[in-house]
Amino acid sequence: MCRILGVWSKNQNFNVDNLLVTRMRDTMHLGGPDDAGIVCIEENSFYLAHRRLSIIDLSPLGHQPMVWNDYTIVFNGEIYNYKEIRNELIALGCSFNSDSDTEVIIQAYHIWGTSSWSKLNGMFAFALYDSTTKKIYLVRDRLGVKPLYYYSYNDVLIFASELKSILANPSLDREIDHKAVSLYLQTGYIKSPYSIFKNIRKVRPGHYMEIQEPTSFHEKEYWKLKPTVIDPEWSDQMILDHTEALLQSSFDYRMVADVPVGIFLSGGIDSTLVTALLQRKSSKPIHTFTIGFKEEQFNEAHFAKVIANKLETEHHELYCEEKDFKKTLNIIFEVFDEPFGDSSAIPTYLVSKLAKKFVKVSLSADGGDELFGGYLKYLICINYWNSFRRFPLWLRKYFSKTIKFIPVNVLNWILKFLKLNTIFEFNENRVNKFAQILKSNSLTDFMLKSSQYLDEYRLQKLHLIGTPAYIFEESISSEDLNEVSTLGFIDIKSYLEGDILAKVDRASMANGLEGREPFLDYRLVEWALALPSHLKISGTKSKYVLRTILSKYVPTELIERPKMGFAIPIEKWTRTILKEELAEMKDSQMFCNTFKLNQRELDKIITTFLSNKQTEYNPNFIWFLFALYKWYKTWYLNSSSDL
Repeated sequence: MCRILGVWSKNQNFNVDNLLVTRMRDTMHLGGPDDAGIVCIEENSFYLAHRRLSIIDLSPLGHQPMVWNDYTIVFNGEIYNYKEIRNELIALGCSFNSDSDTEVIIQAYHIWGTSSWSKLNGMFAFALYDSTTKKIYLVRDRLGVKPLYYYSYNDVLIFASELKSILANPSLDREIDHKAVSLYLQTGYIKSPYSIFKNIRKVRPGHYMEIQEPTSFHEKEYWKLKPTVIDPEWSDQMILDHTEALLQSSFDYRMVADVPVGIFLSGGIDSTLVTALLQRKSSKPIHTFTIGFKEEQFNEAHFAKVIANKLETEHHELYCEEKDFKKTLNIIFEVFDEPFGDSSAIPTYLVSKLAKKFVKVSLSADGGDELFGGYLKYLICINYWNSFRRFPLWLRKYFSKTIKFIPVNVLNWILKFLKLNTIFEFNENRVNKFAQILKSNSLTDFMLKSSQYLDEYRLQKLHLIGTPAYIFEESISSEDLNEVSTLGFIDIKSYLEGDILAKVDRASMANGLEGREPFLDYRLVEWALALPSHLKISGTKSKYVLRTILSKYVPTELIERPKMGFAIPIEKWTRTILKEELAEMKDSQMFCNTFKLNQRELDKIITTFLSNKQTEYNPNFIWFLFALYKWYKTWYLNSSSDL
């Protein structure tokens, strides 16, 4: 796990030298503290650079940039099946100078060309330069575990693992992308291919960029997310057995390392399953880590401790208090160099800091919810959509226009008459969101419209040039996926990549810790998408298949509890600790001008929130705004930060 950088200029007014590249590379030193290197491909024009966190082959033979014959590579990540590929290459006559997975990537390309990317099982982002064709390839893993940004403008190409490395060059254009702002205000993150800047983009998961000139490139897809085919003759038990075998294989792969490995343990189903399957095969206790809070409704530490005792791990816990939140706040906004609104980044950073004291690699359990139907919203969306779809779209569209003219008290009387007033109540903002949801033309559309933090009405009130920007822009064939898998597919392509994986990567790497994702083996992902609905959600029970497998190793009563997932008391802490900065934010005309925000509407939102009055704006959305403001102060006003 490392950090990579490349700078290629054919612009006579943009000179590249060793000093500039070193400065840009070393903004990412936290993610690669063990070693650093630079290779000049073309004097004053083309450089590749690398910072290393040594995990596999700790010797100098793993140094990067790595040059082999006609190829040069800078690589961030791990290839878990590199030994199998290496043996295949040796059988074809290849010989190796190191035991690193980096050299395997180069020699695989030498033999199989760009088709070699599809052989790699791992998390990766790399740049490979082929001097025979004068082409450079930027390649990102299938699910987007590892980040890769690129700037391409005016005959200059810069690519890097982190945005801050690109921003370290003060001469680059920094025009805000307002579509990205809309995306962020709706979701709290910016998914690929977008970034907060117009001329900086992200390589999309499962894709590679083939680049002949700094501003001439082709994007190609080497892997498409689709379900595998399950034999229709297989029984549920056969499917369960195969699922467990795939889980074990995926988890075992993520233990491959020449350094100590631990596990983030929340005590929930996913992290408990990872721990159970790996601890049973380990000859010594595995290090496990969790974080707790004094606020009982957010505290998972005691659940994790019970699981750790049951599985006999070497357990470590850290309790996070308000003072830790204060101390970590500014650090977090230096770590996240792009607007990022998930407040659980704070406990993720703190648990990573704890883990680094004992191990160099830690496994997370992200992806289990998306793959196996773990989110309650899936069940709710399916049930509501099946009720909505009974009415033709033309009728729902008509009602979406007329509902706005019906008094709120009349709508609530109707709810009371239908005995729905105990679970839902209308107000002005909810009427507008409901009107938007009524126009949904598919389950996908329904989920996207219902799960956004800002509906179309509120977005356009706050973001002066904002238009609703769908977080998901791909078509899904209903013939390929059932309803639960369809919703999981959407989250894999958006929320997982844009939020969860970005959070774990930045928070762990800022502590010199490699975070790994055992649920995100592409074989397991393809298999999980094909599972029948009843093995994901059975009645009101989510993740049925995982619960069934886990019950073989852990008593059921230890895992039957509400989901938490490293959440923090965000509403309480935001109203107190952040009060002064929130007031400062709403009064900043320059901030509002930068992001084209309606200052009057922003003032109304924040004033209402700080007065403890009832508000339709979720506390998480207040955090989105605050995180945008902190990013603005940390990175936009001072984009040459030398973190």
